Amino acid sequence: MATAALLGLGGIQLNWIVEAHDLKVEQFHQRIKMLTPKIGVALKLDDFFQQHKIVAGNEPIQLDTVGELIDSMVVDAGFSLPVYYAIFQENPTGIFKSNAPHLEKDLRNSAYKTCLSCIMTVQFMGDTTNSTTPEMTFIRSVSEMEKLPNKSPKSEFLWVSLLIPNQEMLSKKAIFGFFALTVLLMLLLIGLFIYVLKSLAQQKKMGQVKDDFFNNMTHEFKTPLASILLASKTLRKTTEEDKKSSYLNLIENESKKLEGQVDKILQLSLIDSNEMTFEKADFNLHQTIEEVIQRLKIIIENKNATINFDLQLKQPMMIGDATHFSNCLYNLVENALKYSGKSPKIKIATFAENGQQIISVKDQGTGIAKEHQAEIFDRFYRAQHNDQYRGQGFGIGLSYVKTVVEAHGGTVILNTNYKNGCEFIIKIG
Repeated sequence: MATAALLGLGGIQLNWIVEAHDLKVEQFHQRIKMLTPKIGVALKLDDFFQQHKIVAGNEPIQLDTVGELIDSMVVDAGFSLPVYYAIFQENPTGIFKSNAPHLEKDLRNSAYKTCLSCIMTVQFMGDTTNSTTPEMTFIRSVSEMEKLPNKSPKSEFLWVSLLIPNQEMLSKKAIFGFFALTVLLMLLLIGLFIYVLKSLAQQKKMGQVKDDFFNNMTHEFKTPLASILLASKTLRKTTEEDKKSSYLNLIENESKKLEGQVDKILQLSLIDSNEMTFEKADFNLHQTIEEVIQRLKIIIENKNATINFDLQLKQPMMIGDATHFSNCLYNLVENALKYSGKSPKIKIATFAENGQQIISVKDQGTGIAKEHQAEIFDRFYRAQHNDQYRGQGFGIGLSYVKTVVEAHGGTVILNTNYKNGCEFIIKIG
């Protein structure tokens, strides 16, 4: 509907431009038609006939002064030079004098011509000593002149005609400003239209993302809560110490899961409110990595995962917030455990390159499809939209990682050249 309205508006604008051009052409045409008889009158008042001895015969005509007069009147009327003109008789063997003899046919057939022989002057008694003025002239029609006694035939009448070669260009130039403004407005409207469409698409996408977030959050909390509830009910009924210990461990583990999910929600809240604070101090990167693995020990054992280390940094000390940086590494390793299937193999490496401290977390999972790679650091975004990974994250972990790493003056990227799974690379310094 909106596209149809925009196309309709474009059609209206185009129609306005065409009509404006046609109007300018018509105005141009009328101005020249009004100018031509004025030139004829000026020639008459300049004693043109007497100066150039124009008679029915083919006497020579000097066009120098005629050209100066016509050119000046053309410029005064607002037209640009060159302007071609001719003084001629309709009789093909009669007079034809022009500043463009090669355009004789066009000048003879020009729509802008006046009969010089039809211009009459009126002298009043007592005023014969005064010079003739335009008010003392009038133009008879050709048919009226033919009826007057002692008048030469029409074929011997003298005419003046004009031809403006750049007429089309001048008419287009006259509407250029209007055309440019119209194009600018149309481009602005198209830009606003595209912006609105993108905004609506983004709003729809964000709505869907938030719906997914709340659905995932429900699953994240529902499973451990159900396990805790079931274990607590069973504890009330059992008297066996072994079962009690097993169920207490289950409650403890599920409670830790809930605590982890709550921490993630708090992380999101801090990011949204821009209230995340960093207490920077010296900490040992390699020691922090070992602590992260200990925090994930239960998940590693349950998944039968293998963690390989290649810690080559000779100076593993860093300046930053150890807690937030530890959470970054935790998110990356936890994601590798979640999305690497059964018995995942994960490699954590550190090394120095170009004066930077590099941390690599690499897995051998299914990887991230190319169409999702550009958006994985967006908040709430989850590349897996099928039921296989339902309830395995809120889509805020990588957004949190990016925020923390950038706060430490670093960058985090997905290595798109790694084809055997996923590799996230953190560069600090």
